[in-house]
Amino acid sequence: MLVLTEEDAGPAAKILAQFAKSKEGKLAVRGGWVEGRLLNAAGMDELASLPPKLQLLAQLIGTLESPITELIFTIEGVCSDVVWVLEEASKKTGSTGATGSTAQEGS
Repeated sequence: MLVLTEEDAGPAAKILAQFAKSKEGKLAVRGGWVEGRLLNAAGMDELASLPPKLQLLAQLIGTLESPITELIFTIEGVCSDVVWVLEEASKKTGSTGATGSTAQEGS
C-alpha cells in the first residue's frame, strides 16, 4: 500500500497505524518516506504517536513565550516601583519646597 499526502505526514501515519492495528496482523507498516527521510517501522510508529504539527508548534511557542512574559512582568513591576518611589519623593519635596519658595517670593 502506498499513501501520499501533501499535508502534515503525522495524521496520515496515525491513520495508517490505527488501520494496521484494526487488521490484527494482516497489514503492517514497514516504513515510510517523510520529508526527505526514510523511516523504518519504529520511526513510523513514533511519528504516529506524535501530536499534530500545529499542536507541536503551539507548544514550542508557549515554551518560548513563558520566560519572555515573566521578564516583561518583572520589568513592569520594577518600573512601577520606581515610579511609586519617585511620586512619593516628589510629594515630600514638593510640599516643603513649594511652601518655602512661596514664603520667599512673598517677602
